[in-house]
Amino acid sequence: MVREITIGGMGGAHCVSNIKNALSPIEDLTVDMIDIGKVIVNSSRETAFDDAVAAIKEAGYDVIKIS
Repeated sequence: MVREITIGGMGGAHCVSNIKNALSPIEDLTVDMIDIGKVIVNSSRETAFDDAVAAIKEAGYDVIKIS
């Protein structure tokens, strides 16, 4: 399953790096693309998306939408 997560509070390349670092430890989650304001992730495990949302929020960003 692929999900696009819209992220608020990202302002530059350092934010992209922060999101990448926040998501990298999540088991069974592949980051397909990160850009300022959004990330596209892929996982066969539905709970990995919940983990991704929690990691993004823990990194200090807002999750605006998941589609």
